Amino acid sequence: MAKTIKVQAVKQDKKVVLYERHPDHPNGEVFIHGNDTVHKVAETTLVKQRIHEGLLVEVTASGKPKDS
Repeated sequence: MAKTIKVQAVKQDKKVVLYERHPDHPNGEVFIHGNDTVHKVAETTLVKQRIHEGLLVEVTASGKPKDS
């Protein structure tokens, strides 16, 4: 099972940043678009790719973006 992290979309333009079905995600899937919501997701390859691309940012427990 993959590690669970919290992420947030970087851009606030309502476009879909990530949709993925994976058994390690809470409820088996994740759908993230540009808004202020923090999402709990599995650290899958696709999530890591979106973070690397700058579309998602990992959020710390305090709700602040994690320093790069």
